[in-house]
Amino acid sequence: MNILFISNLYPQIGDKNFLDGTFALHQFVREWAKNEHVVVIKPIIRYFDFRLQDEDYYIENVRVRKVHIFKVPKIPIFYYQRMFNYLKKINIKFDIIIGHCGHSNLIAYKVANRLRIPLMVGLHQTDIKILSKITKAWYLKKIIMSSVGVVCRSDSIYNRMLKMVNIVKQPCFIANSGVSKKLIEEVSFSLNKLNELKLTKKVTFITCAQLIKRKNIDINLKVLSKLNNIEWIYYIVGEGKERKKLEKLTEDLGIYKKVKFFGQLPWRETIEIMKTADIYVMVSAPETFGLAYLEAMAKGCVVIGAKGYGIDGIIINGKNGYLCEPRNVENLYNTLNTVLFNMCDKELESLLKEQHKTINGLTDTDISAKYLDFIKSIVIKSKNA
Repeated sequence: MNILFISNLYPQIGDKNFLDGTFALHQFVREWAKNEHVVVIKPIIRYFDFRLQDEDYYIENVRVRKVHIFKVPKIPIFYYQRMFNYLKKINIKFDIIIGHCGHSNLIAYKVANRLRIPLMVGLHQTDIKILSKITKAWYLKKIIMSSVGVVCRSDSIYNRMLKMVNIVKQPCFIANSGVSKKLIEEVSFSLNKLNELKLTKKVTFITCAQLIKRKNIDINLKVLSKLNNIEWIYYIVGEGKERKKLEKLTEDLGIYKKVKFFGQLPWRETIEIMKTADIYVMVSAPETFGLAYLEAMAKGCVVIGAKGYGIDGIIINGKNGYLCEPRNVENLYNTLNTVLFNMCDKELESLLKEQHKTINGLTDTDISAKYLDFIKSIVIKSKNA
């Protein structure tokens, strides 16, 4: 089967960073490419500058073509000629074209119409924002309705899409991120970590993310400053424009000695730090998914995410993790107290066991295989239509 995959979110050389969420698309394609022929195009939208050169690069034996799409300033007019020249040059008859996120879906739609290829649409948080804007929603709804299948990057995106698009007759698939099986610790690791926590009563919190507003790390700091009855430390791994404000906030709250900013670290170092932590807290919104949640699960951390976003649907509140309302200080404070209160109880032990079952069902190979099976089913239906 020949698959044309188009996404501006596809990682570039040097961007192999599991914190930004874009590498998940490569995880899918990498697995598909083992048995199928996949052509990947990363469109780069620019204003007119024909000196910019398109180029090929490879990530783990997956060939990616970076193609510049030129746009007229202030007018939604795009020039796709370089894209079509490249497709004409490689001369492959594709069975399906898959777009992922924002303008990439529009580009995939244009290519599908011109080459008469079945279109599959991949929806991210960016697309939900588009659907919420009256002036822009019409074209994305048109693209969705013209597709043969819809892929949503999380349960929350799927649910929000259904509320915004009147009728979705096409088959839908939830393409959650996945982690490597090798990354997942044994359940005994999680339970041993819990037993050690019971003995020391010193809790290590962690967040691994870009330091930007929607990650709501300021809320974490405000809540942690209220935890005066326990000994704790908070690790923040990541970099971003909010760092100085967050550092100042730790000083204002009088907790700067308890908070450690690591900055941006290589992925392997981040995972090693995560392995030492007890509770992963990131009540960020809006959020497409957040691979770091799964990595934290794999390393035996109790995970707290945002209700209605990203990890919601994977985490069932109180069963295999916790969900809080974004930017709700009281809700997060009460949740942390619930976790800490259950620290010496069988309830938290049961939660960690359920969490281990959850993460074992979310390996990258399993998710990619299910996604590919969905694609194949759509292609067969399209050919028989």
